[in-house]
Amino acid sequence: MSKFDGFGYLELAEVWGIPVDKLNDEKNLSLLQARIRGNGLLDPHPNPQVIKDMRDFLTVLADKDDGYAAPLWCGLLAIEDDFTFRQYFCLLLRAMWI
Repeated sequence: MSKFDGFGYLELAEVWGIPVDKLNDEKNLSLLQARIRGNGLLDPHPNPQVIKDMRDFLTVLADKDDGYAAPLWCGLLAIEDDFTFRQYFCLLLRAMWI
């Protein structure tokens, strides 16, 4: 059983213990992106659990999303290189909800 429901990127904040500000989505996105990036702009040595959580969340989202973005999530999951995966995940984070 997954710890994610696949309805929105704020699920990552809950799992990672990041406080969610329901009135400030930009702040939420910024805090999530900081966790994904790690130390600095994009840490070349990411936390393996963060990468696993990102992939688990995206897998559930891709399964639940029956809209136009579903193929995009599947394509993102196909990226094997963690560095590249994190780059595009951060860029698309705002759109990760159904």
